[in-house]
Amino acid sequence: PALHRPARVLHRAARRLVGMNVMAHDGPAMNVVVLGSTGSVGRSTLDVIAAHPRRFRVLALAAGQHSTGLQRQIDQFHPRFVSHASNAAFTNSMVMDSPDALTFLATLEEADIVVVATTGHAAIVPTIEALKAGKIVALANKETIVAAGAVVMPIARAAAGWCRRDAA
Repeated sequence: PALHRPARVLHRAARRLVGMNVMAHDGPAMNVVVLGSTGSVGRSTLDVIAAHPRRFRVLALAAGQHSTGLQRQIDQFHPRFVSHASNAAFTNSMVMDSPDALTFLATLEEADIVVVATTGHAAIVPTIEALKAGKIVALANKETIVAAGAVVMPIARAAAGWCRRDAA
């Protein structure tokens, strides 16, 4: 199936690493936070991570719905942190259920890449804070650019992190 934009960013990064023979080294995998993990973009991103387990590790997952799908993702990827819109109980992860959970996950010190695949305006603050924290941001949320592009893009240009939006 066609990869969604953030998944393509990870996939291209993995291909470049293979070409540079970095995939063979025993260095640490990059820690990935997936906001919106149970949607189609989040699932595509997790497919890429699963295909490159030596390069990427799931640090945190966040989902607004689909608690059964989220539990399957937890069982497969064993993230340290999980956020879900409901107060559902999940096994083997620290569950975050505060209003600031997405921002907390997007700015985890251990995070290298933040995939923002949530819907609506909920992604604006986590995206801004991830960029300020120097994270690589793979953005699949148009509302962030439409509603807050005038704020987000200067931060992306100035921050230590960077924001990647692939052309279709």
